[in-house]
Amino acid sequence: LRKGNVLISLNSEKLCVKDFEANITVLKTHSTTIKIGYEPIVHISSIRQSAKITNIENKISSKNTENDSILRTGDKATVRFQFRYRSEYIKPGNKILLAEGKVKIIGTITKIVSI
Repeated sequence: LRKGNVLISLNSEKLCVKDFEANITVLKTHSTTIKIGYEPIVHISSIRQSAKITNIENKISSKNTENDSILRTGDKATVRFQFRYRSEYIKPGNKILLAEGKVKIIGTITKIVSI
């Protein structure tokens, strides 16, 4: 047993998720470049694990800049994450927090990509 494990009924669907999508909003960044390949620590309920950004879609920029795949302060996007070390039990609707140094990102899990 480890921190973050959950107990479920034998009748419950068993979901150990490695990849998931979330709608996120970048509240604050510093000089960190948030793009594909960025590996922040993801906090979901009692889960705390490194996850890699593998895809960025539907970016809504807060400023009138070019439509690239780099996220800056105020941007919103649908981002696909992949847990780095082990699968976790998460469900759509769970809240997500990425807080690393001066980078602050919040969001909601929208889709489970792989089990």
